[in-house]
This record gives sequence, C-alpha cells and structure tokens, in this order.
Amino acid sequence: MKSIYISFVLALCSTWGCLNGDKEAVTKPAEKVATTGQLQDQAPTEASNADTPMARDLIRICDGEKLSGALELPLGDRAMHTAIWLASNMESQAARDFSASIRALPMAERIVLLNDELSKHAIEECDIIGRWADFDKKTNKVE
Repeated sequence: MKSIYISFVLALCSTWGCLNGDKEAVTKPAEKVATTGQLQDQAPTEASNADTPMARDLIRICDGEKLSGALELPLGDRAMHTAIWLASNMESQAARDFSASIRALPMAERIVLLNDELSKHAIEECDIIGRWADFDKKTNKVE
C-alpha cells in the first residue's frame, strides 16, 4: 500500500511540475483544509459546483497550491508539497485515476483534458490551467 501511495504522489508531482500561483480557494462550505501545520477555514466561492466527490477533487487539483499552503513555500518545494497534500485529501478514486492519466502528457494535452473534465462538472475556473499554459508557452517557444 505504501508503494501505491508513493507512486501516486510522484504521479501528482509530475502532473504539477514546478508551477506556482494564487487563486481564491473553492471548496465545500467551512471545509477544514490542512495547510503547513495548521487548519484553516476556506470559504466556498463556487460551492454549487462542488456537489460530488469528483467535482471537489477537481477543485482541489485546480487550487491545490493554495489549499495545501504551498504558496508559502519556495517555488522549488511547492510541487511535492501540493502532491502530498492532494494524495491525502482527494476523495475519489476517479480523480486519482484522472490525475495519473494526464501526468505524462504534454501541457497542452493536459489542459484540454482537464478543461473537458471541468466542463462535465460545471466548474468554470481553474488556476492550474493558467499556470500550465504559461509553462507550456515558456517551454515550447517557436523561434
């Protein structure tokens, strides 16, 4: 079981890469969210869209850096911290499977697939997509 957990964390790390940013948290009402050693209340901004475990997990993927407290860490430490937090806080196996399925894909393909999944759950905002798009532009410059 420990090796499955480690594999999942590594998969999330490769999915997240070393990206950063900030966004208003989107969680179920008054959800207790673990941060860097503390618990804090996160107010919902799109609570009506977080009515299933998969939808809540997609929101966690989108906002994982803020929800995990990773934004308080140096840039190089954020991906691993976020991945460990996601591994401990995702509710659904479907979200774990989805995250693992996109980890090895190029950023542009990840964005398309995540957008498709978000559309199925009526989630309109996703901070990580913007960071992935910025990262893709920086790493795939056409000269």
